[in-house]
Amino acid sequence: MNDSPQSIQKFSELAAVILDKLTAADMEASFQFDDITMQGPGAQGNPATWRLNGRLTIKTSSSRSEHF
Repeated sequence: MNDSPQSIQKFSELAAVILDKLTAADMEASFQFDDITMQGPGAQGNPATWRLNGRLTIKTSSSRSEHF
C-alpha cells in the first residue's frame, strides 16, 4: 500500500483511494457533511454544483477465511 501523498483531481479518484485503504481489513469509515457545496461532474461532463448534507458510511469486510 502506497502512503505517499497523491494529487487528487476528481471525486472518483478520492473514492478509489479511500476504498483502497479500507479494503485491506474489516473497517468502517463515516463521514459527516454539514451543508458542503463543491464542484463535481454534471450531465455530459459539464461541471455542476454538488451539495452534501448528511452522513456517508463505508463498510468493508474481508471475504477470505483463514484456516489453521
